[in-house]
Amino acid sequence: MHNIIHTFPVRKNTVNKASVSFKNKHQKDCVIVVIDKKNKVISRRNVTGDRDIYHSVFNYSGDIDDELSICVESNKRDIQVDFVNTKEICNIYSDSNFKSTQNSVTAAIATYPGRINVLPTAIASLIEQVDHLFIYLNNYRNVPEFLLTHNKRDKITYILDTDSNKRAAAKFFWVQSTQGIHLTCDDDIFYPNNYVKNMVDELKKHPDNTIIAVHGAIYKNVVSDAIASREHVFNFKASLKTSQQVHLAGTGTLCFRTKTLQKKEFDNLWNFAASTDEWLACFSKTNSIKLILINRTKNWMKSIDGMTHGLHEEKQVNSTLKTKANNLLLESNPWQHIYVPDLNSTVPPPFKRKASKLLASPKAFIRDFFKKRVRFG
Repeated sequence: MHNIIHTFPVRKNTVNKASVSFKNKHQKDCVIVVIDKKNKVISRRNVTGDRDIYHSVFNYSGDIDDELSICVESNKRDIQVDFVNTKEICNIYSDSNFKSTQNSVTAAIATYPGRINVLPTAIASLIEQVDHLFIYLNNYRNVPEFLLTHNKRDKITYILDTDSNKRAAAKFFWVQSTQGIHLTCDDDIFYPNNYVKNMVDELKKHPDNTIIAVHGAIYKNVVSDAIASREHVFNFKASLKTSQQVHLAGTGTLCFRTKTLQKKEFDNLWNFAASTDEWLACFSKTNSIKLILINRTKNWMKSIDGMTHGLHEEKQVNSTLKTKANNLLLESNPWQHIYVPDLNSTVPPPFKRKASKLLASPKAFIRDFFKKRVRFG
């Protein structure tokens, strides 16, 4: 049963946020739904009884300015709302009228100003391979000039969010509103010209509850640390002889059907904007989604020259971010055993990786050890 609690105007091609609070702070067993005048669902948010306010962030890409309604979906009649608030966050820009279908192949990148030197290369490596490319510009003050004048700008939609806190999670922003096959990509990777085809071909071999990736890891049975508890690491630049199931997949190397993630509790992703790989690992475990790495040759994918620092490095020196990622994984213990055939066991376990670093650069290793950047597990 849909009970409309608020109606508000919305402009076309905008990102919006709806916030709802209930008088009963332990309210649960209901869903906050945003719908348009034709009852098309724009956003769904499960009410779990563990917070004061429930936020839903969604994009509205209608043809005209419109009016949306916020509803509470429940079999109960005694649900009381404390307050409702809506806010337009930013605009969505596009020089095309692209509408995805079940046959569409799209990709999305999240970026920030510190990557402006590598972003054009990442875009150039992808733009010819997909039907449409989505770009989330986190904390840019202005749209980069090369995007405004790009010769393929009719294939690009971008969001300029000058006050964003979505970070890497923004690459998932279009999942709920896009049909077909979707790839989430990073702004610092050069994707080979057969990347999309190979990833899509591999995905089609598997059922809907599958996500294909290139970078990934397998955890020990009990995780105590997001890095040290990795038993096997399959770097995206390394070769992989045969496809391999993993617990964790690098979210800059994903390919999946959007319906695999749609209609699932998705909003807590924004609480882990700097830990999207760990979030996806736990989300996939909870929702019985298989993460499969594609087989490939060495250096099929490469980092773009000029990228020296990222979220991985930041989490190693930022104890708050690292603790948040660790706690997320700890809550999902234990992790099931995943078989690794001998021909895939080319990556040494954590202790051997640290030993190799010690032999290669003793001074740097000792410096990082005393700064608590090096851990054994």
